Amino acid sequence: MSPAEAYGRLLSDPGRFLKQFPVKIFGLGPSQPSGEADYAMRHRDTSMRGETPMRPSLVFGTNRMRGTVAFDIKPASLVPNDDGHRFSAHLIRMDEGTAAMNFHRLDDKGPSIMLTGELSGCSIVMQPVDGGHVDVAHVKPRPSQKGTKGQDGEPETPDMPAQTGKELYAELKGAQPAARIYGASAISGQYDSDHRRAEIIGVRDTDGQWRLFAQKKDAVDGSIRSVYQIFPNEKKL
Repeated sequence: MSPAEAYGRLLSDPGRFLKQFPVKIFGLGPSQPSGEADYAMRHRDTSMRGETPMRPSLVFGTNRMRGTVAFDIKPASLVPNDDGHRFSAHLIRMDEGTAAMNFHRLDDKGPSIMLTGELSGCSIVMQPVDGGHVDVAHVKPRPSQKGTKGQDGEPETPDMPAQTGKELYAELKGAQPAARIYGASAISGQYDSDHRRAEIIGVRDTDGQWRLFAQKKDAVDGSIRSVYQIFPNEKKL
């Protein structure tokens, strides 16, 4: 299957595609704001990375894994012109800590696909908007912070250790009660960042409804473990 065929299948039936083919999404640098960006989908060379592209059996699930094909989705500037299938997408930037969290609206304007970098401890925040639209943010755990001292040399604020993915998820659940949160947690339907990674893709239906999906993968070999729709409602596929 060519990258162009894979992209077409991803748009037409994202849930089914993500259950069959592992993907890895590469974000852009922190200076790149959320918005439209040019991307390319290409075959992933797993032989040099020690990965084995596998998917669960359609009948037996993860009890019987099957070989498959993996794809990279990278910024077009990082892919040679003659390699992969190019397209435009809504890009959601990764913001560091809840204080820096910014939302990007997915509505009826622009591309019909949304991408963000792979989750390895981060959370996705989704605030519903009328008309099947949604405001989306990608939040990374807060880094460690050095405390401050007064003029007399005595501590004014203590050192703060780096926030874990599970701590970030708990903070967002408390601070954003009206939003849907997908993040690092052992709770069913989320992903445990100690053992898993997650790829988030959004697709706009022909009726204007945005649907977001999470492909949960093994953190070591990149095999698919499960796929969920995470917006507008949560369900395992």
